Amino acid sequence: MAQPPGEPSAASRAGQNALLAKTAKATGWVMIWRLFTRVIGLISTLILVRLLLPADFGLVALGTSFAQAIDALSILGVDDVLIREKNPGRDLYDTAFTLNLIRNFGTALIVAATAVPIAAFFNEPRLAHVLYALAIATAIEAFDNVGIIDFRREMAFEKEFQLRLLPRLAGTTATIALAFLWRSYWALVVGILTLRIMRVVMSYIMHPYRARLSISAWRHIIGFSVWTWFISLIVLVRDRTGSFIVGRVLGSAAVGIFSVAGEIASLPTTELIHPLCRASWSAFAAARHTGENIAETYLRVIGTTMLLILPASIGIAVVAEPVVYLALGARWMSAVPLLQIMALGGFFGALGAIAGTVLSSHAVLRPMFRIITVSYAIGAPIFIVMTLKFGLVGGVLGGMLGSILENGLMTHALFRRYRVGLWAFFGQLWRPLVASAVMSVVLFASGYAHPGAGAAAAIQIRSLAVLVPLGVAAYASALFAAWRLAGAPEGAETDLLRLMRPILAKLRVAR
Repeated sequence: MAQPPGEPSAASRAGQNALLAKTAKATGWVMIWRLFTRVIGLISTLILVRLLLPADFGLVALGTSFAQAIDALSILGVDDVLIREKNPGRDLYDTAFTLNLIRNFGTALIVAATAVPIAAFFNEPRLAHVLYALAIATAIEAFDNVGIIDFRREMAFEKEFQLRLLPRLAGTTATIALAFLWRSYWALVVGILTLRIMRVVMSYIMHPYRARLSISAWRHIIGFSVWTWFISLIVLVRDRTGSFIVGRVLGSAAVGIFSVAGEIASLPTTELIHPLCRASWSAFAAARHTGENIAETYLRVIGTTMLLILPASIGIAVVAEPVVYLALGARWMSAVPLLQIMALGGFFGALGAIAGTVLSSHAVLRPMFRIITVSYAIGAPIFIVMTLKFGLVGGVLGGMLGSILENGLMTHALFRRYRVGLWAFFGQLWRPLVASAVMSVVLFASGYAHPGAGAAAAIQIRSLAVLVPLGVAAYASALFAAWRLAGAPEGAETDLLRLMRPILAKLRVAR
């Protein structure tokens, strides 16, 4: 029987399903790493706050923030070039290693050269010594084995997990042990140095590649890296503008509320979308090499993304009142409307993040830079005007408008380049949208969504205890019903079922 027009072939579907399965597995490993990092960080923090002074944490945090800012200004995206290439040769690997070496040593020299002036600016002489140590840490990182990029090329993120595991444990152990002995900020600094040294050692243990100094392929790499640097620079400016304007116009207290609301609202993005994008970046690069249909792969990934991000974003907006009250206290309740607006804006951010991942993995960097720059040139004045006229809520709404513009343009660029149909796009979105709408109605109808700012802690806890399981049950039931009514089509739901099937089978065997 002939293949129906517009339908992917059986071989194409098989290849796509295999790629999506690898992406799901890779995403799982990235999420496991993030969870492991957060747990280790929480445990070490709970121990260290009893051994060190707040000033010790502030001193090291100040130094690392400055060093990271300098590092961000010199991002070249050399690793991305190797992942994009179908068959990179030794010349590319050696050139990548050499350019990373030059970049890290340059960053280290800048940090070391500015250590004394920065310490004088903050009137903190000890900061200079911290910056010298961080400069050494940056130089050590330059010797990472370039061969470990293969782990991302092959989507072997479980090896990345192993690579990062021992250095993280070694650094944390060294920090805690030295904090017991020294009771000084130097415990934190030595912990950072230990982590970097162990990371370099592990990179050579886990991969046999041994690089040589060479810049023979520098033209090929710099052609991509220049645009990566431009994009990282404009993104850095864009992301810092909000806090700067709020601080300048409304004061430091408003910055605190703005920052905390943004941090909570971004949880679905940091915990779900970032791991998915990191894994999908390699998947889209692989699809380019194997000839997979990029539009079909994108639609399946965006379907899975919306399946997760829509209920998470709407859920955070609905439970914002009890979450802020219980996590931060009654004094922070003014962050609730900001959190609700930012959480709902996460939907548009997810669309732009996936579109940007596809374009970046295919080296479509110049259009990306134009989109981000134009959106910032339009969005920043809107943010400033809205903040001046309507305060924090107005500024957040203005920022959301700028985000919609940027992410909409990014998605439109992807649609045009890869001929993604609007109808096919909404075909992936309508079921999560309907299920999320049903969930919202159920949660608001329950009467627990607005316990009130003056409600007692027990009432807030009860509201949260009811809303979370009720939302999960309502969303899952509505989604399954919509999927069955649509004829159980191949899509994000089937991908999720494939992922869960072996887990359920293992549970049945264990039973």
